[in-house]
Amino acid sequence: MQNQEEIPPEDKSEIRKALVSLINSLQARKGVGTSGIIPDEEIVLTSLQHPERGDVVVTALRDARGRLQLFVSNRRDQDSPFAVMSGRDVRNFPERRLLNSRSTSSLKEDEFALFLITLQDKEALQAPLTRKWKIFSTHFDLNETEVHKPKIGDDLKVKPLSACTLEEKLQIIKRNWPGDARRDALEKELYGFPFSYSKYKMPERSEEILLSPDHYRERVAQLIRDMYPYGIRTTVRRDYPKEHKQRLDDVHAALKRLSDLTAARQKSDSPAELARHYEEITAYLREIIERDPELSHFV
Repeated sequence: MQNQEEIPPEDKSEIRKALVSLINSLQARKGVGTSGIIPDEEIVLTSLQHPERGDVVVTALRDARGRLQLFVSNRRDQDSPFAVMSGRDVRNFPERRLLNSRSTSSLKEDEFALFLITLQDKEALQAPLTRKWKIFSTHFDLNETEVHKPKIGDDLKVKPLSACTLEEKLQIIKRNWPGDARRDALEKELYGFPFSYSKYKMPERSEEILLSPDHYRERVAQLIRDMYPYGIRTTVRRDYPKEHKQRLDDVHAALKRLSDLTAARQKSDSPAELARHYEEITAYLREIIERDPELSHFV
């Protein structure tokens, strides 16, 4: 394994900057309710921040086009390290897939993430290159780096919502200061979706459906039970199959409308973690329609 002194200063600086950005991106996602980070990401984050608990090996190489490619070791499979790159780099390596299985389109240009490597990556890692370095992350002094955190000053506690950015509004929700009456209004703004639907054998109604990171699955489940209660569903399915099919079609149509609303939010200029939340809700709604058309998981 090469010594850190063998890495040219400009390359070492670029590698360190990418690793710091990866730490920041993972740390920012870590506290977003159910949209946090997966175990393999947690392992890499902990290793980079606390190498004394178990370091990871960083492999960096300059390819034939002069691009710096960066990889960190995979504790579960030493032969398949993870690639490190930003949303800006996705266009250069479209065959790589995000480790957390989300769509690469959800990644902001300056947001870094871990990717599964390809066959071409494995070949590049094994090829004899003159500009390739393999070194423990501790040599980049990442544990001494002050990880970026949103600047939440006392002024944000009293700052008018009209003057707040989306990022600041999200931080107000997450901080949840005692007595802060703005939080309810912000949850409706960021997580509320105006929606029209019919409860079972009742006229159509319009209300704001609140789909927050910690509770959106429970709210969707309640919505389904309101539209087609489980007890009635089992009876109608058994005795009136045609009516049952129509009821299911109505529920599927409502879920599709709601998924269209959440998908539309993904296209907005939202903070990365908020965009990921909208993407997660959309995927969940569409998964219900495609994989559980009989709504058997909602009792």
